[in-house]
Amino acid sequence: MDAYNLSIQDIFEQLKTSKEGLTEEKVQNIRKLSGNNILPKKKVNFYQKYIKPSFNLMIIILLIAAFAQLYMAYSSNGTAVDYVSPIIILVILGINIMIAMIQQRKVEKTLEALEQLTSFKANVFRNGTIEEIEMKNLVPGDILELKQGDYIGADCRLFQENDLTIIESNLTGEPTAVEKITEKIEGSNLPIQDQRNMLFSSTFVTSGNGRAIVTAIGTETQIGIISKGIATKESRDIPLNKAMNKMSTVFGLIVIGIIILIFLYRYFTLPADELQGEIPWLVSLAVAAIPFNFPIITTIILLTGALKLGKNQAIVRHLNSIETMGRLNFICSDKTGTLTQNQMTVQKIFIDNKILEVTGVGYKNNGDILNNGQKYIVEQNNNLKNLVFNGMINNNAEFREETISLKNGSTQVIKVVGLPTEGALLTLGQKAGFDYSKVRSNYEIIKELSFTSERKIMSKIVKSEDSYICFSKGAPEKIPKICDYIFVKNNLVPITEELKFDIIQKMEDFATKGYRTLGFAQKPLSSDDIMNIENISYEEIENHLVFIGFVAILDPPRSDVKQAIKICQGAGINIAMITGDHSLTAKSIAKELNIFKLGDYSVSGNEIKTISTEKIAQTRVFSRVAPEDKETIVKALQQEGYIVAMTGDGVNDALALENADVGIAMGISGTDVAKNAADLILTDDSFSTIETAIFHGRGLFGNIRSNIVFLLVILFSEMIVLSLVYLIFDYQIFNPLQLVILYGSIHFFPPFGLMFDKYDERIMKEPPKDPKEPLINKKYLLMMILQITTIAIVIITLWLMIMNDGIPIFDENLIDPRFTPPWDVEGERIGYVFERLPYSFSDEENINFELLREWKAQTVCLVSLFFSEIWMAYEARSIKVGIFKGSKNITLFILIAFVVGILLLITIWDFAQYYLVILTLSPWDWLIAFGASLIVLIVSEFYKKIE
Repeated sequence: MDAYNLSIQDIFEQLKTSKEGLTEEKVQNIRKLSGNNILPKKKVNFYQKYIKPSFNLMIIILLIAAFAQLYMAYSSNGTAVDYVSPIIILVILGINIMIAMIQQRKVEKTLEALEQLTSFKANVFRNGTIEEIEMKNLVPGDILELKQGDYIGADCRLFQENDLTIIESNLTGEPTAVEKITEKIEGSNLPIQDQRNMLFSSTFVTSGNGRAIVTAIGTETQIGIISKGIATKESRDIPLNKAMNKMSTVFGLIVIGIIILIFLYRYFTLPADELQGEIPWLVSLAVAAIPFNFPIITTIILLTGALKLGKNQAIVRHLNSIETMGRLNFICSDKTGTLTQNQMTVQKIFIDNKILEVTGVGYKNNGDILNNGQKYIVEQNNNLKNLVFNGMINNNAEFREETISLKNGSTQVIKVVGLPTEGALLTLGQKAGFDYSKVRSNYEIIKELSFTSERKIMSKIVKSEDSYICFSKGAPEKIPKICDYIFVKNNLVPITEELKFDIIQKMEDFATKGYRTLGFAQKPLSSDDIMNIENISYEEIENHLVFIGFVAILDPPRSDVKQAIKICQGAGINIAMITGDHSLTAKSIAKELNIFKLGDYSVSGNEIKTISTEKIAQTRVFSRVAPEDKETIVKALQQEGYIVAMTGDGVNDALALENADVGIAMGISGTDVAKNAADLILTDDSFSTIETAIFHGRGLFGNIRSNIVFLLVILFSEMIVLSLVYLIFDYQIFNPLQLVILYGSIHFFPPFGLMFDKYDERIMKEPPKDPKEPLINKKYLLMMILQITTIAIVIITLWLMIMNDGIPIFDENLIDPRFTPPWDVEGERIGYVFERLPYSFSDEENINFELLREWKAQTVCLVSLFFSEIWMAYEARSIKVGIFKGSKNITLFILIAFVVGILLLITIWDFAQYYLVILTLSPWDWLIAFGASLIVLIVSEFYKKIE
């Protein structure tokens, strides 16, 4: 229905509801007809969800290679041995895809939990009382209670409002807040922009408050109509993953190019029948060299990081933000709740030219108001009572108990729904002996003049019995200036300029000590004023007031924040504090936390748009900041080349959070809109959690890089060794099955150990990574070239020495009598070496030592390459720290031990020796192979030493 052109009464009748809301029975009946308030989601099948993300060009090439091998084995009536290599390839690919699918399912569960945690809520009248429910449970006819910061989850018709403004940019693209009205609007088929008495789903309240009736939900809303057939959420591309995909594709194409060149070379130099025998080896070479698991490694590491951060009070909404956290070099942090405890407490009251003390901390009402150490009876001083009532009535906050999940379990906390300073005023009222809900029930709100960053004053006009009163509160430099009178010992006297100056000076004295001060004033209004209330201006109401007094509110720094800031600064990260507080208050807190030091700039909000980007980058305290100033700060810092994190909790912070490289929302105090715009949500609202996220971001970047370094070193080493020996000496240094063993062991297991490597604590003592720095910088590249070259020289030299009898054939190499092939007709126990040549044990004089040396060279080089690449797994962990000085990695140690077990198995187990053509090695062979691998380790360690 077009609710905008109907009267409120007509809408109530059509939807069979009232201002008191629906009963639970009616809600259930309506829901059976209307369904849940959810938007359509694009259906994704199993292939699109799990299989497609796991595939890339390299995996497709590997699958083609595996099936090509199967076809060649089948068409040539090959033996069981010919099927082993492609089957192993398919099994390992299957395992990798399975791991990716499992991780994908894990992230789905994490995001589902996130949606539950950050799902939008609505305050609804049900059964005559206000209840907080999830947006999906709204039904047509529900009555919504709306206030600043609320997300609107259904289309509604407004019937009561106080300075209500709405941002509708999600629907209209217009960023300016729209002032709403309650009157019926004539006309049909009006555009959304002209339906000013309607509130639309996916928009949010920027100021004021009001009540509205739900007229449409789900697919019937304006946003629902647009969303039909379109997925409501699209996952962001992970830039790091894209870089890894690109790297693996480029390298894979290089590999394919080399193999094609080798094939063409052999095509023109070999007879056709010999060329056919070379194809399986070339396919195996492609399998061993293609880095298909680069993207999978990146995704798994980032998902692991997201799960780790989730356990450390940081919920990751976008995976790419984890890696960006590791590159941050500037953090813009809100003061209240992030650097401080967000437990605003009124500690001082100035009234009747004296200072009263208020005991107790936080939002619990266990405290008193004291005068010279004695409990002060509020009822005995009308002026103090007026101040307390002003604080409770001219106030949109309320208390709610919630269960908060912490590192060590969960706890019940009192949460302020609204501004923390207003929560402190409610607590003051409770300490004075008043129940704020009962006090408010005695006053009817006629009009609210919401706080604006320009006026810095909030006022409410209320009716009590037959009298009207304007209550005002606001900034210390504003309230005294709009007052003509002051209460002194319950007497009304004119306020002089000298007295105003003295009051402002007292407020500033408290501000220098870190207090936030709020001034209070009031004045009676006549019936004539009220009759013209809709057209009366701010200036006409907020003048000629009576000054009551002021309060000093303190929100002390969190106990763990100072150390977290020190760690971040030690990591080369700039930190700036952003607050709406007075500059003196802001600087006081900033100095205590060592954010603001001698020579740093402190800038007020009205200066931000007039100063240079260079000065903004040198500023450490931004005071009296309006939400829109945050966007200016972010863009200025980015223009100066910084990677910026911005924290926020309010509705108007959303744009700054979206524009920041990492937007960080508060999980406890943050509005739904801020959480929806953020990349990271702090469930404990603490700055120390940001430091933890940076630590994990840097650590994850290191783990990703160590994997890349390791895989590139072993892939290039093997490619160079295999290609050079093949092209220069016309030998296959490793046969296809040996390559598959390399592929399925050393290529597969160590990367998982490096994925879960313990982060080096020293990463928070290093400067941030240059935003333009590639994954492999010059220092790493030089180390990799040195390692690749050394491995190639060592393995090829070892091979040449054996082939030229520099390392002789030992007796242990000649025979292994334990294995009897099942097809040995006469049952004679013959050495498998001789059986494969073939000739009998008694025919030693006719041994083909050239072939025997080739097999020994393959075996010794394979063993030495295994050990060399094991050292490289440890060396890849750091560019500076040696293998014996690094932190312990139990996972990597276990996986390396498993790889060594595979090596021992293939060199000792006669069955494996037979099929892989592995000779039994003598102790001298083992010593030579192991000693040769140590050359690679020593060269790498020497580089780190001089580096």
